[in-house]
Amino acid sequence: MIRTLSRRLAFAAVLIGSGVHPPARTGAAVGVGVVAFTHVSLLPMDSSRVLRDQTVIVRGDTIARVGAAGTTDVPPGAAVIDGRGKYLMPGLTDMHVHVDGQVELLSDLVWGVTTVAVFRGGPEYLRLRAALAQGTVLGPTMYTSGNIIDGSPPGSLNSIEVATEAEARTVIDAQKRAGYDYIKVYSFLRPEAYRALLAEAKAQGMTVVGHIPRAVGAEEALRDGQALIAHAEEYYFTYFHSRPDSAAIPAIVAQTRAAGAWVVAMLSSTPFILRTVANNDSIMAVPEARYLPPSAYQEWRTPNNNYVNRSDPAAFAARVGLMGTFLPGFTKALDDGHVPLLIGTDAASLNFPGWGVHDELRQLVAAGISPYEALRIATRNAGAYIAERVRPNDHFGTVAPGMRADLVLLSANPLADIVNVDSLVGVMARGRWWTVADLKQRRDRATHDYGALDTMVARFDSLIAAGDVPGARSVFDEATRRAPDASIFSHRILLYLAKGLLARDPRGALEVCRMNVQLYPERFSSYNALGRALLATHDTAAARDAFKRSLELVPGNDAGLRMLDSITTAH
Repeated sequence: MIRTLSRRLAFAAVLIGSGVHPPARTGAAVGVGVVAFTHVSLLPMDSSRVLRDQTVIVRGDTIARVGAAGTTDVPPGAAVIDGRGKYLMPGLTDMHVHVDGQVELLSDLVWGVTTVAVFRGGPEYLRLRAALAQGTVLGPTMYTSGNIIDGSPPGSLNSIEVATEAEARTVIDAQKRAGYDYIKVYSFLRPEAYRALLAEAKAQGMTVVGHIPRAVGAEEALRDGQALIAHAEEYYFTYFHSRPDSAAIPAIVAQTRAAGAWVVAMLSSTPFILRTVANNDSIMAVPEARYLPPSAYQEWRTPNNNYVNRSDPAAFAARVGLMGTFLPGFTKALDDGHVPLLIGTDAASLNFPGWGVHDELRQLVAAGISPYEALRIATRNAGAYIAERVRPNDHFGTVAPGMRADLVLLSANPLADIVNVDSLVGVMARGRWWTVADLKQRRDRATHDYGALDTMVARFDSLIAAGDVPGARSVFDEATRRAPDASIFSHRILLYLAKGLLARDPRGALEVCRMNVQLYPERFSSYNALGRALLATHDTAAARDAFKRSLELVPGNDAGLRMLDSITTAH
């Protein structure tokens, strides 16, 4: 995951370099003064139209003027970007991501993604959000949740367990105080805790996004006011009960529309999962895979891959395939029923950062949605959602005066063919302009050592599997010395490796937990795992301190409360 702020800013120097404000003649990395796109074909995304021979003036991070080239003067001293034969449109968005390393944010820009919404955050993401806004880290504008809030037991060891209404209120209050943009809920919340979460979030003026809890169901989640459904498949599990029942579609579309809920379609996920199960090596051979941070590579590796390691992979693939045949038609029905959709990819947990948005656009068009509507989902809809539910003063998603200057320049018209969205020439994020060639060069430099680090990650995993924790520690130390600013080892995988060792090698588990705390000192789950390992090695006093630290980081997390209470009761 994201490292400490001081290391992150050092790494930002690698990404940004010294060329954020080069002379205008280079056409790459211009801003944040006055920039003029001249003689460009404009896709304003307010309707399905192309305005020919336009000039767009950007001042600072805001679009200042849009007009015909013949009647729109270019201010003296402006950096001029010649748009002849090119198409200018709003930047793309990815409204469901999981960021493991900063290079993922650079990949977003390479593919024209200028806004992302993180759906599993933490304290370091708040600092990263600020650094992106200030321009000290190169990447899109970012919105973020805090830690995922789940039931007890949770679906993942790095999610917050909430078992009671009191815990729910405590967790929401803490995330509000911390300054997160919204609340992310997950699948295994019980109805009472879920209702308390939504009620407290409403009282605190926070919106709730995420999965539909299985014990709650889609209809109640809509009635209770969940603002955003994290992917359309949530309906498949909780409303259609994993059966492709087309006759039941109109009723739930109408309920969703009436509730005012937004839905992240995420059609690209099922074909991606099916390809992973069939041949994970083919996924890892995709050119974009080389830009995954080593921590993401560790999660995607076959030994750690949740989609590959099923008790019956064939049956799992059959279930996913059945869902995959249903979701495109359901998504088209949501769109036809005027349910507002958003683009999301689950990158880099499930898809490649940036690249996945283009994949998702093609999937939407294949489902029968027009290129204009797919692009509107990826631009204008996201801006409307953020302004309506998250930050009323943030305006982006169309090309018009007063909007945030997030733009992409293409060499072909994506309204004519959605694949033309791949024809990127350059990207502007918050008023800063880069050519795609420059962004790719920066990404290549930043990922130069990833191949060697991936090899070390694989060696680390193999040593843990063989029970050689001291050997794994040596690899860990070497890797972190070699690249102290990169995201090398996955927080989640370290949690599960420690859990797997706990019964047969408690001291080995303790060592893995110490590695996790070393890398992720602000993650409450690092300390919950450390506390359990310390208890297994009979160090009760240190375990108590670990659980106290967990509760300092996330007040109200049930796992920390429960474990601390068990120590107090036993002693």
